[in-house]
Amino acid sequence: MATVNREDVTIRIDSALLRDLRRIAEADGRDLDVVIEGALKIFAECRTPQIRPEVMARSQASMQRNYRLLEILAQHDTQEPGPQ
Repeated sequence: MATVNREDVTIRIDSALLRDLRRIAEADGRDLDVVIEGALKIFAECRTPQIRPEVMARSQASMQRNYRLLEILAQHDTQEPGPQ
C-alpha cells in the first residue's frame, strides 16, 4: 500500500454543514476527517476535466489533418477586430 502524506489544516465551516457531515460519519461508522476528505476528493475530481483517451486521440488527429485551416483561422482572427 502506498504511503499517503497527510497535513493538518484548520478551516471554518458552516455549523449546519458540519453537523450533517458528523451525522454521515456516525451513520457510516467512519471518522469525520475521512468523510470530509472523501467529499473533497469528489469535489476535486468534478473540477478536474476528464477527457477520455479516445476523444483526445480523435481531437489530436483532427487538428493534425486540419493544421493549415487552423493556421488560416488563427491569422484571420488576429487581423480583424471582433464585434464591439
